[in-house]
Amino acid sequence: EMSIRKYVEWTGKRYFGYVDFGADIESDALPEAKEALVFLLVALNCRWKLPVGYFLLNGLKAAEKANLILECLQRVGQCDNIKVSSLTFDGTATNFSVASQLGAKLSYPELQPWF
Repeated sequence: EMSIRKYVEWTGKRYFGYVDFGADIESDALPEAKEALVFLLVALNCRWKLPVGYFLLNGLKAAEKANLILECLQRVGQCDNIKVSSLTFDGTATNFSVASQLGAKLSYPELQPWF
């Protein structure tokens, strides 16, 4: 998840820069996006990276982020020859809540870093 500059642009057909979860909802009542959540696959045994999804956000709760992660993992899991080995994120409190929502325990002494 990364911060982005708020900016709305009209292309002549539609607006870009509002919150977008991929549901094709177009409305100027939506808030402007200030964050981007990107799902990126990185190969362990060769040299490639592949973005598989992104969402433009204006804040997201841990449960909502956990649902997006599960959806991404389910869709990637449908592909042949792709095995997800780990999930990497920074150490913000929200991400620890997401890990907890997914079933992992990241506090000592009950460390369980998988879900």
